[in-house]
Amino acid sequence: MADLWPIWAYLWTSALLGLSQAVDVTFSHLGDGYFVKSPLLKKNNHDRQVQQELFVVPTAGKVATLRASYGPLIAEGSTPHFYANKTNASAQQPAGLLFPGMDVSVHIIRKEIPHNSATVLVLSHASHGSQRNKYKTRNRQKWCLSVYVQKDLSEVSSSCEIKEDDPLCLLKLSLPTAWWNNSTVTANVYHSLHTVDINSPCVSATNSILPSKTKEEDVLHIQKHFLSSVILVPNKPSAQSLDVRYRRVQGDLLVIDIPTEGFPAGATFEVPVLLQAESYLRAFSIHTKARKGLRILDAKSSNPSIWRVQLSLNHKHKSGMVTAFVKDAEHYTKKSSVQEVLRFTVKVDDDFEDEQTGRLAFGIEYKNPIKAKKKHRQKRNNWSARVVARIPLYPDTEQTVIPVTHNTELINTAILTGKQQMFPLNVFGVSKGGTVKDIRATCTCVSNMPDALKVSSSCLDVYLDGTESTGSDQVTITLSCGTFSQELNFRVWVPDFPLEVVLSDNKLSQIKAWKVPPGRKKR
Repeated sequence: MADLWPIWAYLWTSALLGLSQAVDVTFSHLGDGYFVKSPLLKKNNHDRQVQQELFVVPTAGKVATLRASYGPLIAEGSTPHFYANKTNASAQQPAGLLFPGMDVSVHIIRKEIPHNSATVLVLSHASHGSQRNKYKTRNRQKWCLSVYVQKDLSEVSSSCEIKEDDPLCLLKLSLPTAWWNNSTVTANVYHSLHTVDINSPCVSATNSILPSKTKEEDVLHIQKHFLSSVILVPNKPSAQSLDVRYRRVQGDLLVIDIPTEGFPAGATFEVPVLLQAESYLRAFSIHTKARKGLRILDAKSSNPSIWRVQLSLNHKHKSGMVTAFVKDAEHYTKKSSVQEVLRFTVKVDDDFEDEQTGRLAFGIEYKNPIKAKKKHRQKRNNWSARVVARIPLYPDTEQTVIPVTHNTELINTAILTGKQQMFPLNVFGVSKGGTVKDIRATCTCVSNMPDALKVSSSCLDVYLDGTESTGSDQVTITLSCGTFSQELNFRVWVPDFPLEVVLSDNKLSQIKAWKVPPGRKKR
């Protein structure tokens, strides 16, 4: 990230023991960073072997080089990458990874993950830093961003390849349902970034048990950085599942409750299957098919102590078969009221734009019912029924506004130079189903402290033009995108006036071969 990171630079000068003169510490290149001097920082009596300097690195995607000199002795060192890696990401404030020539911001879309929507969404945006090669080459560098979600000894991971012409990436990590229980628990999210080549491709391994050290990590020296924690929330009523109305389809032996209301993209709903009162049915099968935007996720017994349910699905989760039977058929007795046997869990697809009608088909086959009506008897004592349900579906209009910038801590040098500083701003909308759109054209932005930091009304960038009169620990930029809004916080540093100027050579000397052209007035 191209933020402002205060770093304590420990320059070990053990070779200079006994020397009382201070070591001169500078940046190798002007503009790489700034040393912080403040009257609030008192001079510390450092160990004679160690000299400490507090400095900041404001440039995106650039690793600064420091130089320590003492007379003819010179030593250089680069700022470590891990100082630039911010953690505890959210939709509003990103975490980041800084590598030479590459600056990646990472956003967790939602930190509360409900059981019925067990997916972690992570959005990343890459920006090439100042060390990017100015000359285009045929073999452009590619990067691999990996995100890991860990709970106990289980891990789910996903990766995406970051290319020069495609800086945006959305990772979807589906978590195992076994991670949830009746109480609220947390899982940790990590991320890593490495270059892609023939020996280190961009691959993803999911649902694996964490070893002490994997061979791939050992060879590639992949370092995982903590990103944030997510909360695994047990199922609770939500806006999409409150007061679901059903149309009860009656049969001689089974009843199926079909939802009559519509569902948004990415929603999950259930279809209960019940046994009629006074029924002797002990076993049945249901052939299921889901079409036009629906998928079958699961089918579970509503009363596991009495009914056992087995489910088999194809790889697309579009069709399958459920078999239900009584565990202890000999001692089973009919019930005087309707009893729920099982529930189907159905998922609405994430990516569609227009309203449509989903279709569910249930082909029911009864097996060897006792005391069944003669008119329903068929060969082998089996008979069947068919139920077709049509479910209204509509696009997911709920979205999270994600403002993306690679500079959230700024040093105002425009006050000194008069040269305007501009920092690009991108705005994306991420739907609940994981669809990403650039929505900056629909947004307006405003700063709560324009005397410290300004923003263009079209959210094109934030900028400093030298007319600012103050800095601030927190400047809030408010983004309004239709009915959705979001805030982005900045920290702005300004020079402390009167400005103290220190020259390395305080002796004024004549410059050789520099003469005032004739005809010009002397001052």
